[in-house]
This record gives sequence, C-alpha cells and structure tokens, in this order.
Amino acid sequence: MPMAESIALPQVAAEQPWWKELTLYHWLVVILGACGWLFDCMCQRIFTLCREPALSEVLGSGVADTVVKNWGGWATTATMIGWATGGIIFGMTSDRWGRVKTMVITLLVYTGFTGLSGLSRSPTEFLICRYLCGLGVGGMFGAATTLVAESVPGRFRAIALGLLQTLSAAGNIIGSLLTTRIRPGEADFLFGQAGWRIMFFVGFLPALLAIPFLLVLREPQRWKEARRRAAADRDPATPAGSVSDLLWRIVFYIELLVFPLLILLRVAEGRDPSLRVGSVPEPLWGIPFFLGVWVVPSVLVLRGLYRWKKAPRPAADRTTPSTRVGSIPDLVRHPRWRRNLFVGVCLGLAGMAGLWGIGFFSPELISTALQGQPQRVIDIVRGYGTALQDVGSFFGMLTFTIVATALGRRWAFAGAFTLCLAVTIFVFNNLRSGTDAYWMLPMMGFAQLSLFGGYSIYFPELFPTRLRGTGVSFCYNTVRYLAAGFPPMLMFLNRQLTDASFQEPFRTAATMLSFIFVLGLVALIWAPETKGQPLPED
Repeated sequence: MPMAESIALPQVAAEQPWWKELTLYHWLVVILGACGWLFDCMCQRIFTLCREPALSEVLGSGVADTVVKNWGGWATTATMIGWATGGIIFGMTSDRWGRVKTMVITLLVYTGFTGLSGLSRSPTEFLICRYLCGLGVGGMFGAATTLVAESVPGRFRAIALGLLQTLSAAGNIIGSLLTTRIRPGEADFLFGQAGWRIMFFVGFLPALLAIPFLLVLREPQRWKEARRRAAADRDPATPAGSVSDLLWRIVFYIELLVFPLLILLRVAEGRDPSLRVGSVPEPLWGIPFFLGVWVVPSVLVLRGLYRWKKAPRPAADRTTPSTRVGSIPDLVRHPRWRRNLFVGVCLGLAGMAGLWGIGFFSPELISTALQGQPQRVIDIVRGYGTALQDVGSFFGMLTFTIVATALGRRWAFAGAFTLCLAVTIFVFNNLRSGTDAYWMLPMMGFAQLSLFGGYSIYFPELFPTRLRGTGVSFCYNTVRYLAAGFPPMLMFLNRQLTDASFQEPFRTAATMLSFIFVLGLVALIWAPETKGQPLPED
C-alpha cells in the first residue's frame, strides 16, 4: 500500500467508530507486543526481588549487610548501563533491519541471560549476566512500541500503546507472586538449588514467544516505505564497503558492548574497596590487555570514522531532507527532532532515575522496616508488597492513558510528576510495618509507573518513521546511562548519612533523590502537545 494511502485511511474512516477500523491482526500486534514487554518486566522484577539473596550467597557467609547493598546498587547499575547500550544498538537495528527481527533478537537476549544469572558463582559473574541481560531489555521496548505505533490505525494508537505499557504491570505482578511460592531467600528450595536460582531459571521460559513473533508479526508498511525511500536515494557511486570498512564497524559495536561493562567494574573497584570480592583479576588490566582490547580496536574505529568523514557526499544531501534510517546525527541535526529529543531525554531521565534509583528499592525499604523479624516473614511481605505495588502501577498507567487521551499528554505528565514527588517522599518516610507496605506501595506504584504509560504513548509521537525506533530507544533507554548513577548514589548517600549518625539514613537518602522528578516538570515547558496529531514525518 502506498504511503499516502496508509496515512489517509484514518481520515476517510473518521465518521465510523474507531473500533470498527480494527482487524484481528491489529489486536494480535498489540497482544504480542505487550507480551514481549510484559515478560521483559517480569524478568526485571525477578532481578529486583532476587538481587539481595543472590548476592548474599555468592559473596559468602559473614559479609556485612552494607557490602551486600553496595553490590546490589552496582548490579542495578550494570543492568541499567546494559539497558542503555542495548537501546542504542537495537534502536538503530530496529530502524535498519526491522521491528520484528529486533524483537526476536532482544527477546532471546534478555531471557537467555536472565536464565544464566541463576548460574552465577561470583558477584562479578552476576554483574556480567545482568549487564548482558540489560542489552536485550533495552531493545525490546523501542521495537515493540514502534511496531504497535506504526501498525494500528491512528485513532487507536494512544489506546494501543497505553495498553501495551499497562499490561507490562502484569509481568511485574507475575514476578512478585512467583516469589511467594519460590522464596528467593530459601537456601535449598529444589534439587539443592537456592530459591533465587530457580527464579532466574523461570525467567528463561518466555523465550518461546519467539515462535509466534516469527509466524504472526510482519513489518509495518510505514517502515517498508521509509526503507524503500532510503534505498532509492542512496548514492549509487558509494562503494558497498571493503573488508577494512566492515572490520572497523564490527569492532566499534564490540567496543560499544564491552566498554561500559569493563569501565563499570573498574570504577566500582576503585571507588568502593568492598567491591573487590570476586572482582576482575588485576592482570586483565595490564599492558597486554590494554593494548589488545583498547588501543588496537580504538585505532581501527578512529580510522573508520576518519574515512567516513572524508568520504565525498552528494550535493543533494545539503539541500534536500535526509532519508537515512536510524541516523543519530539526523536526530541532533534537525531543529525539531533535536528539541523533541531533548524533551524526551529529560522526561525519561526523571522517571527512570526515580523508579530505578528509588522506587525499585522498595524491597530494601521493607527489609529496613521489618528488621529483626524472621526472613520468611520478610520474604512474604516483600513478595505481596511488591505485587500490590505492581497492581497500583497497572491502574496508574491506565489512568495516564485515559487522562492523556482526554486532556492531552502535557497535562497528564504534569500531574504524574507532581504526584511522584509527593507520594515517594511520603512512602519512604512513613512505611513502618507489613500493613503499611500493603497500602503504601500501591500508591507509589500508581504514581511512579504512570509515567511509563506516558512514555509508550508520547515518545513514538515525537519522531518520523525513519528515526522513530532510534528516537524512542534513545529517550527510553539511553537515558539510563545517566540514571544508572542513581542506585549507587542512593547507597553512597546511605553510607554518608550513616557515618554522620543520621537516625534513618536510607529513608533520608531516598527523600533527597526524590527531587529528580522536578526535572520532568521543567522539561514540559518545551514539550509539544501531540494529542490528536498524526505521527510526524519529514
């Protein structure tokens, strides 16, 4: 179907109810896209609830609680850095290779390394598995939301994207309820394996979704048309690529994958001596390793970038709109997309940092509140408490979808960020018992996760088809490079306040970080309203 026809269809059918425009395939796209992200969130919740018992075991008995918490902060940071890196790589992959192929790859990556996390024998192995799992987690959201946004009719788009994100709460709930049956802190749960290991093994099962992804889903017509235009406008005089050109590109992506993890491990060791337990052997940082892994590949990358910079460009590139797909420079070069990118990054950073740097430490908050009680009681409260937190998030994302559809995206975000600031401070200062957890955590889930319903609706509406996967992944995933500093920042503030003899250091540290939500309110000054608008194009 020509592009003009696909864009005009919703206008022709505007007189009939929106649900009559829907076909079985439209519903299948929403359901399968939601499942990909739902089980992604389930694996994230498994990590959140198994993080502390897993590290307690692999660090060995007798390790201080502060050391376990420090490693927990760095494990969360490793996941977020992997998430951000995967967002870059798979965002471009989504625009260049296709949405469906990218969904399959990211599904296999995040389920595979979730399962392998259960085989960890040292804290370093655990961090590496979490980083590699994060790569797949980072790619799934951008590919799934972009596929849904481009596949369904325009009047159903906000509802479909809101449903996709809302249903992700079911994945969190499944992960939380599993821990009430498979208790992570139990040393011998099944066949001599600890409960947390079995939980991570369960996280591998969603890999079976790859079958319906391949059999049912197809690439959107919008993406095919954008790809066709890019191929037609490509300069025929440009060489297809030499072996050296291919080599530097391969090495560049390998460096992009490996560099953040190794730097994370090195920084963690240098900044916190307690993290030297099970760390990367020192000889790996010697001169041979430095030359072989950093200098030679870096020279190849710089050589390739220099050749690309000096390569001749057709004159039309300077006078006509670009048609390149998945181009990060085009996101920054065009004034409209640059502004939208800035807005999306600020909105994403405020929500990501608030959730992963504060909200997802609710299990640790419960442990603090129930300190001195039996571990079995703590595990039960953590399981049911976080499940109720996820129930709250379900209704929060659903409410955001309704408000954004009725009043507009900017008003919905303004209310959500204000609520996040107030509720997060209230919960971290007043949760004192299991009963408190059962009614306070749903409030915090409602507030903090409502933002994520907005991300799935708003981010695809900020960028054109040829840059949509890259732009969405950049706003939703790449900001995690910045947000990744918040979990260790929370632990750092906790230690500093403890040393300063604060009565409740963990609660105070979380309260201080809660003001990151103000960044989202400020970013709304420049945010465009997209309610009732078609998806943008160049």
